[in-house]
Amino acid sequence: MPLADIEEQKLRSRIRELARSHLRWGRRLVYRRLRVEGWEVNHKRVQRIWREEELQRPCRASGNALGHRTAPERC
Repeated sequence: MPLADIEEQKLRSRIRELARSHLRWGRRLVYRRLRVEGWEVNHKRVQRIWREEELQRPCRASGNALGHRTAPERC
């Protein structure tokens, strides 16, 4: 397996790990965390992997006038 493929798998694994451990983070915060950790990756690559892995933040629930939270109608 070429070195580039091994690095790609490591990056994918780290992105999935960050998305799983920080449910409220989107791809932008994951990208920033990767850069802080020393990964030399650009935002377009993170976005592509994020889309291919079908990762997304949970939908927001809205509150009504009484403060009760309701499930979102759609995401």
